[in-house]
Amino acid sequence: MTRLIIWILLLSLLFGGYWFGATRAFNQTVSNAAVLARQNGWQIDYEPLQTNGFPARFDVRTAALTIVPADGRWAWQAPALQIKACSLQPTRISAALPNVQTLRLGDQTLQIESDDLTISAATDLNMALRFDQATVTTTEASILSDFGWRFGLDRADAAFKHQTETDATYDLEIDADGITIPAAFVSQLAQSGVPTNTIDRVVVDGNATLNRALDRFAVDASGVGPALERLVLTRFDMTWGDITLNASGALDVGEDGMPDGRITLRTAQWQVIIDLLVAMGTIDAGIAPTLGNMASSMVDDGGMLELPITFRDGFMSMGFLPLGPAPRLR
Repeated sequence: MTRLIIWILLLSLLFGGYWFGATRAFNQTVSNAAVLARQNGWQIDYEPLQTNGFPARFDVRTAALTIVPADGRWAWQAPALQIKACSLQPTRISAALPNVQTLRLGDQTLQIESDDLTISAATDLNMALRFDQATVTTTEASILSDFGWRFGLDRADAAFKHQTETDATYDLEIDADGITIPAAFVSQLAQSGVPTNTIDRVVVDGNATLNRALDRFAVDASGVGPALERLVLTRFDMTWGDITLNASGALDVGEDGMPDGRITLRTAQWQVIIDLLVAMGTIDAGIAPTLGNMASSMVDDGGMLELPITFRDGFMSMGFLPLGPAPRLR
């Protein structure tokens, strides 16, 4: 019995030493990273880390966070941040973000609000801490811009996972309900028969390949991170009132950020979709009748239309019909 008590005491001392050592190492790593970033022109501000949860978990809290990269192109501020991890699995964390955050993009400032924004993530247990998987969940979220627009959603779940047989390919799944689009955008589309300012549901399934892996070395000193090389869209389903739209395809992204490949759209409400594309300025109003005639001749017996959109040399087209400039993806 005495030996058992001694072993329990020794194990307790060892585990306690591990907990305090890991806490000190984590705090020192964060401090060193902040110092290095500041030396490279970043603004990194936060209150001293407070770690609780001994001995079962690490419960790390801080407040008054501000992060601004050296080029000043964006800035993020949050009043508080809480990160938790099990003591036996320190590379699997969950983070609870505050109900209100601020993100500046160029001259525009966005206020991000949510009832419950939680991020869970895991990395490989190695020196590089390579990203393994992550989930993001939120409810009753909104983004308010000082330019006067608002975007919101009732619920969203997103999952990202590294494909273990690849260097830098990541599966992604997104499922969102009750997406409220900006009022000015709805007003712009009013003449096209847009059903409502709320998209009922969007589901996305696919994968993305980056030019380097997501790990602790992914972002360089200047703030430049991995860039997109290939995007595969296995499934895109959108329900917007009476409109249903599906899409799939793949795009390769060049060094200039321009996509090359094909995305195929499928819908039975193709005339409304064409009107929406015109209202958005994606296609010229002058080619809408031609596009409509082409579409009507391509509808299958069930009334479903497939629209293959080709991306090449910086432009989009449907067959021989040009649709306009392609979006830059880097």
